[in-house]
Amino acid sequence: MQTTLYQSKYQRLGCIPFYSDSLELLNNPEYDQYIKIVYAPKGVRLRVDFNEYYCQVPTLFFVSPNQYLHFMELAGHGYLIYKPERKTH
Repeated sequence: MQTTLYQSKYQRLGCIPFYSDSLELLNNPEYDQYIKIVYAPKGVRLRVDFNEYYCQVPTLFFVSPNQYLHFMELAGHGYLIYKPERKTH
């Protein structure tokens, strides 16, 4: 699976297209630290914190850093866009 990274002078975003065989990659704790936007197509079942969602229509989820996100079923394909938190010096 290919991860695309977009970077400018001020911003850095990653985009991961996902398919039904992507559960292991998407549930990897490596992405816990990032702000995430999930485009979930119809038929995706996932859990955000203590709530479970079954998407009957395409849906966007906005997930904060270290908020629990777990994909249980995938149908079709979607996208996970992530942005690292801004670090203060």
